[in-house]
Amino acid sequence: MRGVDVHTKLKEELGLEVPASAVYTILSLLESRGLVASTWQVEERGPARKVYRVTEEGLDYLNDAVSRIREYRRVIEYLTQ
Repeated sequence: MRGVDVHTKLKEELGLEVPASAVYTILSLLESRGLVASTWQVEERGPARKVYRVTEEGLDYLNDAVSRIREYRRVIEYLTQ
């Protein structure tokens, strides 16, 4: 997925207004941590495009984060009963 695709999905699917520059900064940070990897996609016409994909380490990190968020949610729900 290209950075512009990430930006579009954040806006259209989640309603988040994230500056495009922030998306690329975050992708760069995630790549430096090994959570995403990028390759250059070269086509016959037009400029080369940087394409990102989530790594196995990134998937593991994401699954752990989702588990923690679910735990926090349970605690918050319990405390607000």
